[in-house]
Amino acid sequence: MEEIRLALEYMCSSVWLVKADGGLEDIGPGNIQISQLLKSDIEKWDRVYQSTLDQSYPPDSGFSSESANKMLWQAFHEEGRSLFHRLESELSGLYHVTSSKYKSV
Repeated sequence: MEEIRLALEYMCSSVWLVKADGGLEDIGPGNIQISQLLKSDIEKWDRVYQSTLDQSYPPDSGFSSESANKMLWQAFHEEGRSLFHRLESELSGLYHVTSSKYKSV
């Protein structure tokens, strides 16, 4: 069974195909058979992440302040966990869904 990975990377999509040789291909949510709602939710989640990139100094990437970072990253990761489980559910039997941050139940 092929593997799909949900993983955030700046300037890339958040949905990856894991190749047989272990390599990754950035495929995006539009290239897998999932509901339009899930595609849209993954795309929104990824846009929020992309908006945190500080292109002038990437190590400073994040939300606007330390307190915002603490609160918003927690909510952001809760949303990621939900998206991971929805992706697993919709792709059950078609792909093995993985993530370095989120685990199957």
